[in-house]
Amino acid sequence: MKRIVTVLALALMAACSKSPRVVLDYTLPDTLAPADVVMVKTIVVVGSGDTRMFTADQPSRSVEQGVLYEVTTGASGVRQLVITHDATLGYKFSKKFSFTLLAPVGTSPPLAISAAAYGQSATMTVAHVDGVDARFSSSGKAQLVLLDDRCGGITCGVGAVCCGNATCVDITSDGANCGSCGAECGTTGNSCADSKCLCNGASACGAGTMCCAGAGCIDTTNDAFNCGGCGVACNAGETCTAGKCGCGGNTGGAACTAGVTCCGTAGCAANAQTGCLCGAATCMVSTPLCCGNADCTDTSADSANCGGCGVACAAKESCAGGHCLCGSGANAADCTSAETCCDEGCRTLTDDKANCGSCGHACGDGEVCDGGACKCGSGPACTSGQTCCGAGSTATCVDPSKDNNNCGACGTVCGQDTTCGNAGTTDAPQYACVCAGTTSACQSGQTCCPGSGCFDLANSATNCGLCSTNGNHACSSGQNCVMGSCMQGATCTPACGTGFTCSGGQCLCGGVACGAGQACCGNKCSDTTSDPNNCGSCGKIVAPNLCCGSKSTAHANSNCAACGAACPALSGCTHCTTSTTAEYQCVFAIGACQ
Repeated sequence: MKRIVTVLALALMAACSKSPRVVLDYTLPDTLAPADVVMVKTIVVVGSGDTRMFTADQPSRSVEQGVLYEVTTGASGVRQLVITHDATLGYKFSKKFSFTLLAPVGTSPPLAISAAAYGQSATMTVAHVDGVDARFSSSGKAQLVLLDDRCGGITCGVGAVCCGNATCVDITSDGANCGSCGAECGTTGNSCADSKCLCNGASACGAGTMCCAGAGCIDTTNDAFNCGGCGVACNAGETCTAGKCGCGGNTGGAACTAGVTCCGTAGCAANAQTGCLCGAATCMVSTPLCCGNADCTDTSADSANCGGCGVACAAKESCAGGHCLCGSGANAADCTSAETCCDEGCRTLTDDKANCGSCGHACGDGEVCDGGACKCGSGPACTSGQTCCGAGSTATCVDPSKDNNNCGACGTVCGQDTTCGNAGTTDAPQYACVCAGTTSACQSGQTCCPGSGCFDLANSATNCGLCSTNGNHACSSGQNCVMGSCMQGATCTPACGTGFTCSGGQCLCGGVACGAGQACCGNKCSDTTSDPNNCGSCGKIVAPNLCCGSKSTAHANSNCAACGAACPALSGCTHCTTSTTAEYQCVFAIGACQ
């Protein structure tokens, strides 16, 4: 299959067999089926050493079915010819196909060519070829042999990276490739999250320590419960030195026989069934260690004597394997000196947004935790009713109920003739850009006509093309507003209801066609069977009550947050308020608002 286009002038389309040309011969990889190719985009520029370039940008044009070309200015400022073969437009790909470029009048320039093939994703290539040089001649050719960009013949999913040119890996969670291919967590951690190695859900272990499941980061050279390796426990009463267990009362500090308790300076107990003296008591296997010459203690699980006598665990920590751990099960971790045990696990209170300065103290949206204090930009945290908008040091606190540049949400800017205000009700506020002189926010495609309301000026009979002043832009009787101009047109049959205008034979409300059964209230479509601001008829406000079946209905157990939303047993409908919202919730008798 051959396609012909003139280079540089891009105006002459011909097929003279002897004219200078460059035939682009494409070859797809053997591993890539033509059916898997949706588009091939080819970029042609004037080769290096030649100062000429394409004369002007030209819009995309169709050469034949599924084949387009255009001249655009690339990111480097150099104009380029773009040839697109597109299966969605009808082009049929095969393993080999071609496209012919005819030379311009005069001396032909050298060309530099690259091509990329795309699959279902328009942003991810499946094959490519770069840096192919070509010159015009009666037999000029450019061999564009595309290389497979996929991973072992498979297109990696979103977020995955090809490792070893063979395996798609999510480097954000793969412990063998954490953050990058080949970056194995090893002994520093037993999981990977957000491209960082973690040990039992907490920070990765540092030099000299090893991540042990259920224990955290352990120095196995001196830990009696993990001596020389994770899970290698010494006998009760023994100590771990240089990764070896020993009993101080023995000659040379030799370890006791397996299962036999070390009685300190007294050496090993006689056998596994014999305990050690502790004051007037004898410490047996279940509570083998004597603390304070008075209490027999299991230091592997005693939070007051965890790993040794007098070693107490902090609040929210528990003792397991002789270590004070935060959390439980596989996620239990031994917090570092810079971390604090919170409900979620070990956390750094100096920079954790959810636990800033103390456990459970969360910063607001847009705020950061810096040095244990919530901040918005370079200033303090926002006060009640404010939101932190912006980024970095330039972020600032705003009141989204009245800020015209951040109305209702950060970045929502009110346009001409609109002001940030409440487009909802007092009981259920909805902050939006309200049209001047009204209490309504304009919908997409509408324009605010101050004092009148929101209209689509393209088809509003009362504000056609421009907002009317004393009716100066209203269409006459029998006219319709079409694309912003009053024109004689079809009438509406049956006649439009109250509030609607007839345009192009269609009844419109503020320039918008309403759904079946809706009324036009204040130039906005409304379902008067359920709208608390237009309940049963336009302008009939029943809020804060609900509007159910066109009737005012109080919030109750049978209709709590909405019509028909009944509360389950053992709960009641309660009016819950916060600093910015008020709503009705089904609250259990012993519960509270969420």
